Amino acid sequence: MDFKVESVAGGQKSVVFARQIGEGAFALSAAPTLSGAAIKKSYSKLNSTNNDGTPRPSLFAFQLVTATDIEKFHVGDKVTLG
Repeated sequence: MDFKVESVAGGQKSVVFARQIGEGAFALSAAPTLSGAAIKKSYSKLNSTNNDGTPRPSLFAFQLVTATDIEKFHVGDKVTLG
């Protein structure tokens, strides 16, 4: 499943916020990754809105296992959930 990076938050709990590209359900593998970087075995689906107040579906937050991996992610990047 592919995603587009919307935002990143570094620090002790580095998180990649990404919008799902296309539709469909997905599940995390036993050792999930986001474009090769290990992520926690859970994610959050966010309730967010666009600037005009319309719903912004399919936005997810993925927490990285290794905080310094945040440097690999930039707004606009296309990333793949593995």
